[in-house]
Amino acid sequence: MYLKEFVEDCSARGLTPETIETYRSNINHFLNFSGKDPTMVEMSDLRAFLGHLRTMDCKVGSQKKKGVSPATMAAYFSAISSFYDFLIWENHTHSNLVPQFRKRYLRLKIQRNGENSRQLISTSKMMELIELCLQHGDICAWALIFFAAKTGLRKGELLALKVQDLNFETGSFTIAPKAKRSNRLGFLDGETVHVLQQYLDWREVHAPDEEALWVTSGGYPLDKNGPYNLVTEYAEMLGIHDPRGSLNKKFTPHCCRHFFTTHMRRAGMPREFIQELRGDSRGEAIDIYDHIDPAELQRSYLQHVPKLLRIDTKQSTLIPFQ
Repeated sequence: MYLKEFVEDCSARGLTPETIETYRSNINHFLNFSGKDPTMVEMSDLRAFLGHLRTMDCKVGSQKKKGVSPATMAAYFSAISSFYDFLIWENHTHSNLVPQFRKRYLRLKIQRNGENSRQLISTSKMMELIELCLQHGDICAWALIFFAAKTGLRKGELLALKVQDLNFETGSFTIAPKAKRSNRLGFLDGETVHVLQQYLDWREVHAPDEEALWVTSGGYPLDKNGPYNLVTEYAEMLGIHDPRGSLNKKFTPHCCRHFFTTHMRRAGMPREFIQELRGDSRGEAIDIYDHIDPAELQRSYLQHVPKLLRIDTKQSTLIPFQ
C-alpha cells in the first residue's frame, strides 16, 4: 500500500517514468528482503540489506559478478531514503534512518583521478574505439559512440532521439525534454553529419518505419541497456573496460559524456557554453537571465569540438543559425 502511494506521489511530483520505475523496483527489493512493515524497519535491517547487496548475484552486460557496484548501491539507498521522506510527509512514520546510515556505511572517499573517478581517454584512443566498431561492421555502435562523444548526451537523451530531431541543414538537433535537461538544442559538425548520413542509409534498410533514431539490426529500437552493451563490448575489446574493475577501469556510455566535457574544456571553450551544451541546471537564480545566443554557441562548438575522423568532411553545406 505504501509503495503504491509513493509511486503516485512521484508521478505527481513530475519524476520521469524511468526514475519512478527504478525507485519502485529498488524499494520493492528492499521491502521483500526485510519482510517487515516499512514503519517497523530498524538500522539492523538496513545493515542486513547492505550485506545482501554486496553478495547478491548480478549481471553487468554479459558479465556475471557478485555484488552490485557502489553507484548501484548508492541508488538503492537513495530510493529508500526518498521513500521514507514520503512516509514522514504522510505521517506514517516519524524518522528516516537512511541519511545517518549512509553517512556511516556508504561514504566514499573521492579521489581525484583515483579509483572513484570516471575514466578519461585521449582523443586518439576514442578514435581507436570508434574505428574498432567499424572494423567489426557494427554501424550502430560506430555511429552511437561517435555521436555520444561529440555531443555529451546522457544515455536517456540518446535513446529518446528520433530521426526527425536531426536537422542537417542547420547542423543541429533537438533533445527531448528530460528532468535533468535544461537546454534542448544540440549541434552537429561536418564529421557527425557524415557519420549520421552513413548510419541512416544502413538504418533505412533495417528499420525504415521506426521513429527511434537508434535501432538494432533486427529493426527494433535500442533498449535501455543497448548503449551500455554496445559501448562496453568494444571498450573491453580495446582493453579500456574491465567489467570487474573499479570505476576508473570501466568505460561506459557516461564516459563519453566525460570525454566530451573534458576535451571541450581543454580546447578552451567557455565554461558557461559547456554547461549549456551539457544541459546542466542553472546554478543560481541570476543564471536564468544569462541568455546564450544559439549562433554564438554553435560557432564555439564547431571551433572546440574534437575531430574524431581521419578523413576530411565538408562542413560548408551547414547553414549556421542566424
